[in-house]
Amino acid sequence: MRPALSPGDLVLVDRQARPASGQIALVQTERHGRFLHRIVEMGEGGSVRTQGDANAIADFDALPETAVIGPVTLVIPVGTWLGR
Repeated sequence: MRPALSPGDLVLVDRQARPASGQIALVQTERHGRFLHRIVEMGEGGSVRTQGDANAIADFDALPETAVIGPVTLVIPVGTWLGR
């Protein structure tokens, strides 16, 4: 899958919105800090499985829903402009 974001792109995250499967979300974990990945599964009991668009498989560990800061609501493709 081709990544939806390019290096340098700006994103807006809605901290108040609940993420849904298929959305890109800002996630924070103690081990990896903050990162943007797509939510591929919302599990029972509040678990979330994520996957980077450029990754062939989903992330190994399911995360608690509390690790999700919020879904991306707007992408400003600055990275694409800078790469020209």
